Amino acid sequence: MILSEDIYNDIVNRFQNQKGSYRELKNAMMEEYRIPNAVLSSLLSNEYRRRIKKNFYRMNNQGNKLFQRYMNSRSSEKNSSSIIKLAEEIKMSYTLLGRMIAEKFLQQDDEGATNSSKLARLKYYMKDSTLIEDPDLAYEIFLCVLYDEQFGHLTEIISLSLGKEYEHHLQKIIREKNLTFQCEDDLRECGYDKTPDIKLNVPFAVDGFIVNWIESKALFASPKIHKGYVEEQYSSYWNRFGTGLVIYWKGVVDTVIDPKEKRFIVRCEFPENITLLNPFYIASIPKGLKYEGKVLVKEVPDDG
Repeated sequence: MILSEDIYNDIVNRFQNQKGSYRELKNAMMEEYRIPNAVLSSLLSNEYRRRIKKNFYRMNNQGNKLFQRYMNSRSSEKNSSSIIKLAEEIKMSYTLLGRMIAEKFLQQDDEGATNSSKLARLKYYMKDSTLIEDPDLAYEIFLCVLYDEQFGHLTEIISLSLGKEYEHHLQKIIREKNLTFQCEDDLRECGYDKTPDIKLNVPFAVDGFIVNWIESKALFASPKIHKGYVEEQYSSYWNRFGTGLVIYWKGVVDTVIDPKEKRFIVRCEFPENITLLNPFYIASIPKGLKYEGKVLVKEVPDDG
């Protein structure tokens, strides 16, 4: 899906000024803009992560204050969602705030433990909250991980699985078109450090543009995200393998698709119409010869 820059900026501005839960805002914008859940979720996920990373260190410096607020709210509230409420108030990730509070609990309980042992226990707590001795905190940490759509080990597993799913989907399409290729593992065995998902053995063309490699991204690409990938990956692919194709399966902002770009083309799906290049025609043809089909024959001079 391709979004205009105006709609994209409108969505981002509403997100930055949000009041209330992330899910409520997302559902409201899905209805208003008629954007599929997968597309909007990826778009907002990028903005959410950027905001959280920007605010995390500032919030981390207020760890003791936030921990005390949590303890006060826990003693006064009947339900077990005070971490989530506090995270929504300060616009912070449920999981990151839960981790911060669990760390403060560890500091109280294990004053004699080393920092490395505390960090190891904290890691286990965030993966399995049943290990936390305090039942109220254990349940709240469980809720934080469960409802946090952007951070935490569950989200990481889902993100990695989604990326692999689209890579396999791309490989399936390539095989169905009877194209031969090398994957990332094949290229790394050849000594390449930066590799696209697909390196075609024989290139094809899309609207006259030659495609030697394909990169699959299971996300929505804003101009900033795309620029980062160009600098970190696509430029290297172009230097090593020539021109290529980038697929952002969850969509892009329209300005990302630049008709002046000569190193690669950007799409939201695999192109429907591709021109297969016959390897017989790729090699130079000696003077006085020509191809008829796949047969090399002598060129007959025109008597006229």
